[in-house]
Amino acid sequence: MNIRTMCTLLVCAGAPADVMAQGVKSQWLAGVHSGQSSDTTATGWTQVSAGHRWQQRQWKLQLSSGYLHLDDQRSGMADSWLRATWLFQQPWLKQWWDVQWRLKLPTASASKGLGTGSVDHEVRAQSLIQWKPVLAWYYGGYRVRGNSSEYELQNGIGWGAGMAWRRWSLAYDGRESSFWGRSALHDITLIRSFRLGQTRLSPYLRRRNADEWGAGISLRW
Repeated sequence: MNIRTMCTLLVCAGAPADVMAQGVKSQWLAGVHSGQSSDTTATGWTQVSAGHRWQQRQWKLQLSSGYLHLDDQRSGMADSWLRATWLFQQPWLKQWWDVQWRLKLPTASASKGLGTGSVDHEVRAQSLIQWKPVLAWYYGGYRVRGNSSEYELQNGIGWGAGMAWRRWSLAYDGRESSFWGRSALHDITLIRSFRLGQTRLSPYLRRRNADEWGAGISLRW
């Protein structure tokens, strides 16, 4: 069984987790996203994503993947991500903290330009601050990129901050480029969240650097 098939089966098998383990909350995740360029291509793209999240007390585990289509007609499975988060139970310096580890599984084809083909690890620490009715956060992290047969990659830091007020959120995210000699990436994202029955919907609009735009919607239920 190859890595693409394995990740697809893991995502699709997520639902029974809340039955198998007491005290585990589980949620389905889905979304549609689009943009004008990515790390590996300058053409526009659209991705349909799916995933599952489990939470037990201060621990969260999330697995997600998707299908990626480029405007020049290249398409295939997107990269898959495994994310584990530890939520601190006690405040420190009047702030709440979490530590997150992410693993990128190279299920996207590097030869087609859908991904880099590398196994990446990222560690991130994030702080949450509540000023009623505003929730603010900031974070910093470091990403170690693995070997790629198609690209020469570099490790790099990531950083960001944001705030949420009622159902609106504004976030800034920055990171060093995956490739040597390229400029860092800067994203500003505006998000509006609301509920439709048991489903939480979050449409967003994103601007990257000076001239690139993206948009999409995320669903959670």
